Amino acid sequence: MKEQYDDEPYSPYDDEPYSPKPKPETPWVAPKMKIGVYKRKSGRFQVFFQHEGRQVHLQKGFTGKPLNSHGDCSILIAYLKHRGYRPQEWGKSEAPYHFDHAVQTWLKSSNVSEEWKLHKSQIASKFFLPFFKKQDYRKIQTAHIQEFYASLLDKGYSPKYISTLMGQLKAFFRFNQKSLKDGLPDFPKVSIQEKPIRWLSEEDQDKIFRHIPEIDKPIFEALRHYGLRCNEAGGMLKKNVNMDKGYFVIASTLGRNGQIRESTKTRKVRVLPIVPSTKWIFESRGDSEFVFWKRGPYSNRRLNSLWNKAIKLSGVSKINLYNGVRHSFAMQRLNSGFSIEEIRTVLGHSSSVMTRRYAQLTTKFLEDIINGNAPVIKNNEVKLLENKGKTTELDESLCLAL
Repeated sequence: MKEQYDDEPYSPYDDEPYSPKPKPETPWVAPKMKIGVYKRKSGRFQVFFQHEGRQVHLQKGFTGKPLNSHGDCSILIAYLKHRGYRPQEWGKSEAPYHFDHAVQTWLKSSNVSEEWKLHKSQIASKFFLPFFKKQDYRKIQTAHIQEFYASLLDKGYSPKYISTLMGQLKAFFRFNQKSLKDGLPDFPKVSIQEKPIRWLSEEDQDKIFRHIPEIDKPIFEALRHYGLRCNEAGGMLKKNVNMDKGYFVIASTLGRNGQIRESTKTRKVRVLPIVPSTKWIFESRGDSEFVFWKRGPYSNRRLNSLWNKAIKLSGVSKINLYNGVRHSFAMQRLNSGFSIEEIRTVLGHSSSVMTRRYAQLTTKFLEDIINGNAPVIKNNEVKLLENKGKTTELDESLCLAL
């Protein structure tokens, strides 16, 4: 049973002070509040209202006693409308600052896809809530974070997975940063040993592509020639392809449930050219809104199944589809002399960190040095090589010195 109080109820305590008077230099002005009352199954009452964009539920009055009647609620409402709601006065009765309540608010406010929101919800239910429970998140200190981190180590989770969990926990605290008097607690740095990037030469790609069915080749050629992510190619729409002007737009992706998501991984739109050699890839096929369609859109699972079959028939060492097309695109272009920033623009990386990982494996420039061939530097552009995390600049003066 819900009731809405539009008019201020009478309170016998209107003429009495409920709290110390505010300092003159910072006068308090009570905001206009719309307050509701909810009767719980237990027979007790609960007062709810919005405060700073968040729903607040109070089950006790300002004296600390439970709300057992409409009269108790009326007195509390009169207090709130007269004095306003100041969180510091309510202590442990503040549901919005309980960790479990705040996590739900964080999840609802997350501007991510439904799939990723579900994943975050599962992480919170399995790891965060059992550990932090109903603690006031404002009182969680670095020691508590370290204890949570140690519990993950004890359970034997991989460093990469632990890094994901700690990253989500840190995102939760950043979301609530304005409520933290002492700022964000310190988080341990999780060191991850990155696996080496595997990639294919154009010759090996050709061997594999000979065993891709003709009807499926257009989408695989798009993956190969543009370094697209699988869900970007699978979710490409005809309305985003302009054959007359020679370009297409990466503005949507295909979700796991087969639904279109009107956003990309980095939430950035990319415009890429349609060159003569790739024009046939984007020719209209069928009446579907998708560019690539065969009895349905191409999901990640479907693409990987076709790729794995072609790998077996080709005799090429097993390599996953992502490495076989996207990573291979980057490595082939890097070895051909294109800069990291140029490759980053095509691949749509939000930062150059991922792109620079490719530079650790580039061999073309090293071979040129060993063979005595001067590397080609276009427009005096500086080429970057990375060796064990250290960047070496290879410019014309270095070539002369060699």
